[in-house]
Amino acid sequence: VEIRREIDASDDGHQWFVTFTTNIGPQPTFSVDTTNLVGTNPLGFSITRTVLGVLPDDYDLTLIQDPTVTSFDIENLETGTPYYVRVSSITDKGESLPVDT
Repeated sequence: VEIRREIDASDDGHQWFVTFTTNIGPQPTFSVDTTNLVGTNPLGFSITRTVLGVLPDDYDLTLIQDPTVTSFDIENLETGTPYYVRVSSITDKGESLPVDT
């Protein structure tokens, strides 16, 4: 495991990066214990997971530009096949953190 801390100049805080350098198999969900943090953080914290690699051939991206759309049907799904969906929003202030569904 490699752990790296970087100063986040945009909010006077730090970003922590944990990188597994070998495949250690399935791991339990990460949790964060903030009881020993000092300072203020009005936006809270987030945990994101990034896996570097090659996108599968059937990877797809859909951009919905109509702000009144509140649902989206994904078609042609196959029974028994796992699918992973991430949803985020984009505004004039930037992109939200994705929500994995």
